[in-house]
Amino acid sequence: MHKSSVLNSLTDDKWISVIPAGVDLERFNPGVDGSAIREKYGIKKDEILLFFMGWIYEFSGMKEVAESISTTDNN
Repeated sequence: MHKSSVLNSLTDDKWISVIPAGVDLERFNPGVDGSAIREKYGIKKDEILLFFMGWIYEFSGMKEVAESISTTDNN
């Protein structure tokens, strides 16, 4: 969420801090073998796994992600 989006809905910005999203690539490395966790939860190797942490509001973009995934040919 952008600070301006929040400011548009509030009158006093002295209590607002924006912490940008980010991923620690040393800790969350896409090259790591995830086969054990996939096996544990029954997720096949060729299945898309999407993780989202946050609030699902219209501006989150989750609708667009879901629509994009649903029209993607995984073959």
